[in-house]
Amino acid sequence: ETGSKRIKKRPRKTKTTPKKKRLITKREIKKLEEKIQKWKEEEYLKKRLKSLEEELKSRVEVARSVGTHGETIGISMGKGKSHLDPLMYLYISKLVSRIRLNWSLPQSSKGKEAIVDVRIDRSGNAVYIGLEKSSQDMLFDSSCLRAVRRSFPFDPLPKVYEGDYLDIGVRFSR
Repeated sequence: ETGSKRIKKRPRKTKTTPKKKRLITKREIKKLEEKIQKWKEEEYLKKRLKSLEEELKSRVEVARSVGTHGETIGISMGKGKSHLDPLMYLYISKLVSRIRLNWSLPQSSKGKEAIVDVRIDRSGNAVYIGLEKSSQDMLFDSSCLRAVRRSFPFDPLPKVYEGDYLDIGVRFSR
């Protein structure tokens, strides 16, 4: 047989030389260390900011719940992402303190609760003040409305607040 068989050639083995490992330079190490340090600082700052936000929230809660004669004043706000900002908590805390200073309780007001709606414009003026929930006691209701009216004008809204108006409900109870 004269056949035309082709013989497959085996691939020729070549000597493989190990790849040289690339050494990291001191300059690259320094850059990496700086990046790591920056990440650590950012993480620390995030944790610190969260801690401060919690502290401010708790201060607002204290301002809402503590009164000298058993009275409480609380504020509820409409929905919006900027309400969670620490500056908004500080703003509300100051507003609660001012309203409390302006509130004189009628003597026969035990077990009463009223809610006053307030709309505040960007400059800190109350453009609307109205009674949302009556306590069914005209003296108590008028003392609540008077305390809110006397508290305005107030500081301008913080720049972090995105709306033109801030709508809040001020809850008075004793």
